[in-house]
Amino acid sequence: MNTLALTDQANEYFATWVQKAQTFQLTSFADRHKSYLHILAYLKHQYYLRQDTLIDIFLKSTLSARSQLQRLIQKRESEQRNHRNSAIKTVSKSNKDLTVFSNQVISIVTMAPTTEIEKVRALENLVEEHLKSFDEKKRQRIAKMEALLESLSDQGYFYDLIESQSIKLQRRVSNIVKTVEFSERSTDKALLKAVVHFKKTHGDIGQSPPLAFLTENEMERVCTEESPLRVSLYKSLLFFHITDAIKSGGLIFDSTYRYKGIFDYLIDDITWAEQRDKLLATAGLENFSDVITVLNKLKKQLNGKYQDINQRALQGENRFLSFDKTTDKAKVITPKIDNDDFAFIGDTLMQAGYVPIQTILSDINTVCNFSDCFTHFMNKHNKMKPSPEMLMAAIMGIGCNIGVTRIANISIGLNEDTLENTVNWFFSLPNIQSASDRIIEYIDKLSLANAYKFDPEATHTASDGQKYYVAVDSLNAAYSFKYFGKDKGSTVYTFLDEKQSLFYSNRSCRIECLLSTKCYANPIG
Repeated sequence: MNTLALTDQANEYFATWVQKAQTFQLTSFADRHKSYLHILAYLKHQYYLRQDTLIDIFLKSTLSARSQLQRLIQKRESEQRNHRNSAIKTVSKSNKDLTVFSNQVISIVTMAPTTEIEKVRALENLVEEHLKSFDEKKRQRIAKMEALLESLSDQGYFYDLIESQSIKLQRRVSNIVKTVEFSERSTDKALLKAVVHFKKTHGDIGQSPPLAFLTENEMERVCTEESPLRVSLYKSLLFFHITDAIKSGGLIFDSTYRYKGIFDYLIDDITWAEQRDKLLATAGLENFSDVITVLNKLKKQLNGKYQDINQRALQGENRFLSFDKTTDKAKVITPKIDNDDFAFIGDTLMQAGYVPIQTILSDINTVCNFSDCFTHFMNKHNKMKPSPEMLMAAIMGIGCNIGVTRIANISIGLNEDTLENTVNWFFSLPNIQSASDRIIEYIDKLSLANAYKFDPEATHTASDGQKYYVAVDSLNAAYSFKYFGKDKGSTVYTFLDEKQSLFYSNRSCRIECLLSTKCYANPIG
């Protein structure tokens, strides 16, 4: 496969075909090498997916371990709060008493007119009086409180806690570190050396593993006078450093889709130099061809915007911005949103109280032909089109979470095999996004859509996050007692503008937003 030098996109295409095809289709190639190519691409695809999944599990496991450590530390601090406060009061009072004693000594020494003998006698009386009030028990209590404060401020407990939780983390991620293939092109060479040593020794690192990746403080805790090497602590710190390096790009992987080096996702220099204009035109980014021109335009727009906003603020024309008279701090007022009932047209569109989904889909398809976007997965079958009935049934079955089998069983005139074949070969993420783009582009042309704009010269947007329970095991789900109690869930962030355009729709609008300074979330300027 490396000899063929297939791109990840080409490899994924062949692998996806194998997933969609049936066995007889795979074995019916006249040239056996085509079958082998598809099978090898499928195996490579699955290997890459599993590498991605293992890395996801590793990151999630280390994150969970760190969160648990943080909770244990907070619990300990909560339990020790009363002891800490008592110790602080005791030591503070001792320091105050010492300060008073020192001031009294200074007062006696500098007292005039007195003889040296009188000063000595006064000092002897002061010391005798101080010793009477400062017995041995009080001295021991102060020493105990000082030791307690020193132990609370010492990070030794933190590393002891990491070590105590290490076995659980090792059971979860050690085999993952042994299995995944770290790239030799990783920039964090010190950490990569430690990872290679861990893999070569199968986790039995011995007493002299690489230590260069550790911080100075970590090094002191791992190698102590009592123990030449705290193995469990070393392994936990290694896993934590691997996590940080993966997120920062210090450690990369070759056999993955999502964790390669940043330059693996970029166009190579030779291709860019030869096909620069063509690539920009294909992406619809011709306006970005001359970066100096683009930056100068943006600088000019930004500078003009600053001047306009400052001028309006000075003249008192901006009713959303004011300044405190005593502190001169800016105060921003969020505009009130008017939710008028007459702004909605649902009652006008209703027929007998309801509008069938099938009617809505059919009417929308009639005016914008979004069904043309559902093309066959294989390029040679691009002329094949699903019937409108099958397409609408598939959209409702998947979009309404009814299911393909059930929608076929409750519908008249729909063959389940044909419906499944339609979903299998005509439904893909690019096709669905293309259909969504076509609908949004048509909405953008309607005068009715523009009638609901907050500002004719601007695009008003809103974004929010929603919490959803996840009943099955998922790497994208996490515990959150605040939102899910003892269950797991995920957060979905959505973005919407006045024309119902989502952030993943209407690519042309996204490009325009990059060039425009008229796109805002709250009209305070």
